[in-house]
Parts: sequence; structure tokens; C-alpha cells
Amino acid sequence: MRLFYHLRDRANAFLFGLMFIGLGTLALAGMASAQSLNVPASHHMMANPYYHGHLKQSKDAWFSTLILSHAASTSLPFWLQSNRGGIIPLESSAGVVVLQNWSHPNLLAHPNYTHPNWILSAEASLFLQNSRYPKTHQPESNLTATESTAGKSSTRAGIQTLSAHLTGYNFVRLSAGRFHQTIGIGAPYLTTGQMMMSLNARPAWKISLENPDFFAIPGTRGFLNFKAHWSESFLFDDRFVDRPKIHQKYLYVNLKPVPELSLMGGIIHGVMYGGTHPTLGSLDSVQGYIDSVTGLSEANEATPPGNGIAAYDFGPAYHAKKWSAGAMRLFFLEDRVSMRFRSPWDGMWSGWFHWKDRSSLPWIDYVVYEHINTKKQDARSIDALGAARYYTHDVWRGGWTHEGHLLGNPLLSLDPGLIPEIARPVTNGILVAHHVGIMGNVAQGVRWEMMMTYSRNYGVCEDQFTEVEVCNSKDGTDLRSKPYYVPLKELRKDRYSLFGGVIFDTRRQPKPHRQHGEAKHRRKNGRNISGRWGWLDVPVRFHIYTGLDWGDFFDKPRMGAEFGLMVFY
Repeated sequence: MRLFYHLRDRANAFLFGLMFIGLGTLALAGMASAQSLNVPASHHMMANPYYHGHLKQSKDAWFSTLILSHAASTSLPFWLQSNRGGIIPLESSAGVVVLQNWSHPNLLAHPNYTHPNWILSAEASLFLQNSRYPKTHQPESNLTATESTAGKSSTRAGIQTLSAHLTGYNFVRLSAGRFHQTIGIGAPYLTTGQMMMSLNARPAWKISLENPDFFAIPGTRGFLNFKAHWSESFLFDDRFVDRPKIHQKYLYVNLKPVPELSLMGGIIHGVMYGGTHPTLGSLDSVQGYIDSVTGLSEANEATPPGNGIAAYDFGPAYHAKKWSAGAMRLFFLEDRVSMRFRSPWDGMWSGWFHWKDRSSLPWIDYVVYEHINTKKQDARSIDALGAARYYTHDVWRGGWTHEGHLLGNPLLSLDPGLIPEIARPVTNGILVAHHVGIMGNVAQGVRWEMMMTYSRNYGVCEDQFTEVEVCNSKDGTDLRSKPYYVPLKELRKDRYSLFGGVIFDTRRQPKPHRQHGEAKHRRKNGRNISGRWGWLDVPVRFHIYTGLDWGDFFDKPRMGAEFGLMVFY
């Protein structure tokens, strides 16, 4: 391990390639053979950016989920905690989660009559969770220590989702309640998470109005399409500013020279506003809301009111009959100066390929690569890097978080114990990361997936000074020439995170070329048409996931495993 750290600067790319090959070989070697099945997305298969969690059943759907996780080290590995909808507390060493889920595709449907232009769907899920923490609880950032949960366990229960969605004429959708909703045009599965709104945190209560999908502008023959969104969320968790709200909106344009090709581009804006400040009192006002939504304020021209973030989001996608591919470039914006591309390299790049043809069974049918950079953060040459302090704010000090998890990309580290305090909870906001996700088929009802993430981490801008100092130069002095300035390279901590899993599904799926009149029962000629899983004539799905973290970002390597079971009825 000492040799590894000694050679890290020259060997990172080589080791990342070995991670790719080694975990892939290990995952494939341990899989049994069977027949092909298109398994629905796992929890790590991120929801499609324009598909907001509405299940596509043709009738009432009920299913129960049990998740058992355990760490062989101090805490669960990164990918067993992150992008889980907030049901796994950060830094927990073991946990049990039980979920009861229900959904209905159209409550307006009637056996004798169904309105052709209006659909009212609904979904609900309840959870019961118990988590344990290691006796010595050290936050992921290694920058501060939190002892409040050390050696303890916690149990909680509540509503994970509860929502209704009214869609009219396939043009507008009104949604209300608690539901997952990502924002962005990135890859559909196995991503690190959208930077604006991901699946990392438990969903907040909200009301949203949007297009359910891109809508073709009349008279353009399908060439010019648009998609818009407006939502208001309400936060009730324990935080520094009590009960703030989040406003979000976006507008995307999609040019389609041919039906298969999409050239997309859009602007995203989100802002946390209102609530009750410990010393400033109530921050709620009509003018404050207008200023937050428009980003205009005469009092402070440098920074928009509220804890605001925004993005320019661009990317092409091509959807052929048998495959799809796409790419995305998101420019992350924290302040008004960001709109002029002061930090052109900050944000996310991604590219992905998906083989959709189910008549064949490739071992690899999906690949995604992502690159995340948050180093500059609007810093000038005389400022400390990371000066904008992404996901944090001077007033709304709880940051871009909800119930102990970041609402955006989880690679930026968080100390949840600081969310109610005056200190900023983001403890590692300056990083450069590379990420690869792969999944494929082994057999019918058996799929595999894995993720490999490498990042260089530099803490936050204040860590660059051994004495108390602001991150932005106020008088034109070069802060990087101060004798107490610490160069960024001396703060570097490398992190490696691996994830691998196998998913087994006994549910019957339609054949790729089903013949007219084929039997619709689970059994045909006395044999379960699920293939090798005929011995288990119950619609269930279960998975086994493993994770591993190492690098000098952590005190010790982290290892862990998870078993999950879903029963459909």
C-alpha cells in the first residue's frame, strides 16, 4: 500500500484500467448461466431524466422490498450509500430497510369508459429503516469528527413517496406530493448523479407543472420541440434556516433533423429561498420570492438572492431501432459571473451507449463514462480555488441538502451533522473525477452491473489557508502568494470506489417476437416460461451488491455487501 501511494501520481490511469478489467472478470466469473431477460432498472440504474418515477403498469401494482447491508469495515462503501433515495444514512456500518410500494397508472380508468386525453396516476411507498454506526464514527471527508452517532443505532419510519400526477392531452402534467424527480439530460443508468437534482436524497414535498415529454411546436413538422418545468418544493428537515423552499425551472429545446436524432440544449435554474433564520428572522416575502425566481436583486448584484444554482445543459442523442447513444455537457453555474463562463471546465461531461435489441443477449449492452470537475468555482487568479463553495451559502447554511444527503451529485462530500449548525456542511467540494458504469446480460433473468469511480479531492477553499482567510480577494491582493497559503496539490487525497452486482429476476417478460395467440399464462405445457427459474413460480427479484473503497481519502479501506429482495403481487 505504501508503494501504491508513492507511485499514485504516475499510476492512476493504469490502476483505473485494472479496476475496469479486474472487477469485470470477477463479476462475470461468478455468474450462473440461464436465458435472456430485460431486467428493469436497479436502484443504481438512474431514472431517465424525463421519466419521473411513474411506473408503467397496466393495472394496480404492489411490491415489497427488503434491503440488508453490512460493512466489513467502519462504514458502508460509497456506492452502497449514494443515490439510494436517502434511505441509507451516510457513514452507517449496517442497515435494514423495508419498503412497501403501490402505484396505479390511471385512476380515471373505468371498465366501460376511459377519457382518452386525461390520465391520473398515483404512487405511494412507506419505509421502515434501522441503521448502525461504527464505534468510531469519522465522516467521509476526514476533515472533521462527528461523535454524536458513534456506536449507536437509529430507527425511523415514514413516507418515502406519496403523489398524484394529472396528465392532459400528453402536453401538460401537474404533480403534487413526495416523488423522485431528476433534472438533466445525462445518461439514463449507472451515473454518479445529476448535479442539479439527483436521486441521492429523500424526495421533498413539492408541486410541479411540466411537459411530460418534448412537445413538437406546430408547423415545424417535428423539427422544433420544447420541454419546460416549474416546481416548488418544501423542506421540513432539521437545518440552519428552518423550513426553506426550493424553486426549480428549466427550458429545453430539441432540434430533430431526422426522427432518430435529437440535438438538445437548455437552461436550468434552482434556488433555495425563504424560511426562518436564527438571527435574521423570517426570510419569506413576496418580493423575496420574485427576486429568487428571477435572480434579480438591487441589494446584491454579485450574487442572486437565495441559495441559487443553475446550468447550461447541451447534448445530442441518437435512438435507432436496436441501439441508442448520447453525450452531454453540463456547465455548472453558481453565481452571475458563472453565466459568462468564468469556470468553463466546471461541471459534467458524459457519454453513453445502450444496445436495446432483446433478440440477442450481449454480455455488455450498456456503457457510460462521466467526468466531473469542480476545481475553479469562479476563482480568479488571485483567489483560492473553489471560491464559490458549490452547494453552500452564507445565509442558507444548511446547503443544497435534504434530510442529511446532497440533492445534487454525491461525489461532493457532506457532513450531515453540520447541516443544522452555522458551519458549512459540504466538507469536500473541490474535485476532479472519472466514472465508468457497465451492465449486461448473463442469462434470462440474470443481469450484472458494475461501476468504477476515481477522484482527486482537495477539500474546500478554506483548507488552502493555515490561518483564517476569505476565499475571495477583497482588495486585489493575491491570496495565493500569502505565506500561509497551502497549494492545492498538497491537499490532494485520492479516492477509488468500486461497485459490482448481480440481479436475478423471476418475473415473466414478453418474448421479443411473441406470436399471435401465444399462451398468456405463466406456465405452458407444464413449464414456467421464465426459463431456468421454473422452480420458483413467484414473481420476485433479488440482487447481491458489493462495494469497495480505498485511497488516502479514507482512514481505512471500506468493504461491504448488500442483499435485496423485491416481491411483486
